[in-house]
Amino acid sequence: MPGPWTMPAVQISDHPRYAYRGVMLDIARHYQTPEAVMRLIDQAAAYKINVFHLHLSDDQGFRLAINGFPNLTQIGGQGSVGTDGRTMDPGGFWTQAQFREVVADAQAHFMTLVPEVDSPGHNNAIIMSEYGDTANPRCSTAIRRTSTAAPTTRRCGTTARTSATAPCVLRARTPGRS
Repeated sequence: MPGPWTMPAVQISDHPRYAYRGVMLDIARHYQTPEAVMRLIDQAAAYKINVFHLHLSDDQGFRLAINGFPNLTQIGGQGSVGTDGRTMDPGGFWTQAQFREVVADAQAHFMTLVPEVDSPGHNNAIIMSEYGDTANPRCSTAIRRTSTAAPTTRRCGTTARTSATAPCVLRARTPGRS
């Protein structure tokens, strides 16, 4: 329809119905690169999503490098649940700089990024990574646990490891107690 044409004056009121409009991505079980996550953030922004929940750790993998704990990513970052008929996909992890870049990208799209690190449950990747890590600086101030139970074999990624118990448990502080 070639013009000229006219349109009556209108007022458009466009706002989301719900204050919390979120999406969750589990890169702990199904590793994704920061670039793939930023593409998803861009797509989610078109639907006015304002909260991006990012699942960073689970039994299958630990995805964020933490200073002082290199085994979390060197060992715990190896696993990933298989897709498309595979029993396991390659794992991976993000550096802190990559994580900050994704957070900034989410903020640029008016999204709050909510990182999730599962603890105390669903933490086999953490336990397998840090078991026997005598260089763990936090173990010197931790309560050491001992166990008389027979050792058990657990799998983390493709590596079988034997453990009776975690080497240390961090002391939880309760307000008003030392």
